Amino acid sequence: MYKFPLILGLLISVLSCKPGHYINTDKEANATELLQAVNESYRLRTDDKITASIWGHNDLSLGSIFSIYSSSESFGKWVLIDSSGNATLPKIGEVKLSGLTTAEAADTIVGRLSKFLVDPVVVIKVINREVTVLGEVKSPGNYLLDKETNSLYEIIGKAEGFLQYANMERIQLIRDNTSYFIDLTELSETALHSIKVQPRDIINIPAKRGKRFDMSSKRIIPFASAITAIAVFFSLIKN
Repeated sequence: MYKFPLILGLLISVLSCKPGHYINTDKEANATELLQAVNESYRLRTDDKITASIWGHNDLSLGSIFSIYSSSESFGKWVLIDSSGNATLPKIGEVKLSGLTTAEAADTIVGRLSKFLVDPVVVIKVINREVTVLGEVKSPGNYLLDKETNSLYEIIGKAEGFLQYANMERIQLIRDNTSYFIDLTELSETALHSIKVQPRDIINIPAKRGKRFDMSSKRIIPFASAITAIAVFFSLIKN
């Protein structure tokens, strides 16, 4: 008869100790390393949609007269970086752009165009710049980065803020298969706004340990109360 409270206690203990869900990655790092990477520029990769504007030469800019370019995208004219890291551009053909910053990609294209043009000016932009927010926020999902620099706090704001059980002491930001763990409660206001997100970052807000217990206890307590009542009833009969 006395085993029941012990079993119930153990069950509640296990439920209350289970941590929030994290996404597995190859590497882990802390917020200090993330802050050190503030000035690192985004590097182009496969599946990026880019625009390439050549000033004064609309015929050479993306989306002009070649059917492989699209001008129906809501953002404007663009071309996709393929699985080999290449983009095919008017006049110069296939160019390796994966792994380059937008400034480096522009310089590469300028080098190719210089064979045909005098002092060409090229501007490269990525148009499918999104981050993913998961976990304990009001509106998880994909969010477009509409500025060149976007802070973590701004993205959390777009997701309408944290839920009750959000664990702000161990937020997970995933970039290039590396997990950066951030304790928002220990960072200064300046540091909070210094953490910048990049396209394709995944921001995971885990739940506090107590969430699983609170959710489960709502189901366990009525059941436990019924069992306890039955136990008391049989105890009275036995006595």
